[in-house]
Amino acid sequence: MAKNDYVPLFETKQVKGRILFRSIAASILLGICFICTYRLRFFPVGGKSERLAWIGLFLSELWFSVYWFLISVSRWDSVHRIPYVHRLTQRFGKELPGVDIFVCTADPMLEPPSMVVSTVLSVMAYDYPPEKLSIYLSDDGGSDLTFYAMLEAADFSKTWLPFCSKFKVEPRSPEAYFRTASEPVNDQVNVQHWLSVKVLHLQNNSFSGQFNHNIDYLSSLVELDISSNSFSRVLLDVFASLGKLEKFSAGSNNFNGTLPVSLLNFPLITSLDIQNNSLNGPVNLNCSAMVHLKSLRLASNHFNSSILYSFFSCKNLTMLNLGHNNLDGQVPKSFKNLKALTVLSLSRTNLVNLSSTLNILQHNKNLIVLRLNENFQEKEISSDPDF
Repeated sequence: MAKNDYVPLFETKQVKGRILFRSIAASILLGICFICTYRLRFFPVGGKSERLAWIGLFLSELWFSVYWFLISVSRWDSVHRIPYVHRLTQRFGKELPGVDIFVCTADPMLEPPSMVVSTVLSVMAYDYPPEKLSIYLSDDGGSDLTFYAMLEAADFSKTWLPFCSKFKVEPRSPEAYFRTASEPVNDQVNVQHWLSVKVLHLQNNSFSGQFNHNIDYLSSLVELDISSNSFSRVLLDVFASLGKLEKFSAGSNNFNGTLPVSLLNFPLITSLDIQNNSLNGPVNLNCSAMVHLKSLRLASNHFNSSILYSFFSCKNLTMLNLGHNNLDGQVPKSFKNLKALTVLSLSRTNLVNLSSTLNILQHNKNLIVLRLNENFQEKEISSDPDF
């Protein structure tokens, strides 16, 4: 490289406040000189104990003086060196050396796997040529928990590392980043970061209260999972803003009331899971608009028999779970239209007339799994010549 093209890799700057530090150091040195002079001029001439005490004090003061001198010398002309990392590749290009990084752990109780995962992911996200960077995890305890945590981290890294590179994320430890990340609605600069999020999994936390309506800022979401929390009250109608959503799961919460209108008319939704809540009222699915809907789970809610007549035009449904609702009636003949259905669960829904149910469902030629347990109270199956 030509001399004119040379660029330094760091800049050296003098530390501020050196004059004050040197003045204080000089005063301390003067005090040490006075103390040493005093000790040497007034050597005890009395008994043995006085001489031993003098020797002990003098040696202590002498050790302090040596220690202070070494520290002060190292700080006498302190400087800061500011590195320019981006110039490293400019100078060396592809000649950067390979780097091996070892992360050590031993006890998953003292070193939680989440901390180990964050450490490994932050190292993997270094701004360094990936082909020259190798990261090794040494688990002296051989913990299965750490092993499976690293398997999950490997999947997460496929999303996390491109995210760090694209948005120049700092810090690059997931734990540190998400602890300090600003709410997108309060920081317009970070809104663009969140607009690119396509998959958001929040399941198995302890979130409570009403589900935050600010989720509608994530307009690029394709998959949203908020299941197994303690969300309550009505499920807010925010889905009109999530125009790309394909999968939504809100099972095992405490939602009540009716389903949002926008969710029942969503054109791209393929999977809808809201089982194990306290939802009720009609389910007026607009199947003519929801042409991609294949999986629908409404089990363990407070729906009544009216929902049985909501699916007759959902011809692409392959999985339908209505179990543990108080349907209290017969399977309607419109179920014959669900030609693509492979899994149907109507367990514990207070259905009646088993023969009629089987007679209708025999037209679903693709049906593989049928659950009708804890329903019919007939002592015997009535004969039906058409069955």
